[in-house]
Amino acid sequence: MLPGERPVPTPTMPAGTHPAWEAGAVYRAGAKVLHHRSGYPAKWWTQGEAPDGDYRTPWDNPWRLLD
Repeated sequence: MLPGERPVPTPTMPAGTHPAWEAGAVYRAGAKVLHHRSGYPAKWWTQGEAPDGDYRTPWDNPWRLLD
C-alpha cells in the first residue's frame, strides 16, 4: 500500500442475512452464505471450501464476495 492510501473495507452484512457457511454442507451454484459477516454466492457446486480459503488465484475460489 502506498502512503496516503487506505484499504478498501470488506462489505459486511447482519447475522441472519444468509445461512452461515458450514464445512460439511453442499452448496450449488448461486447458493448464498454468510461467512465472517460477509456474504458470498457460490460460483459452482462446492463442499468444504471456505469462502476465505487460501486459493492460488481468485478464479480458483468457488465463492464471490457480494458487494
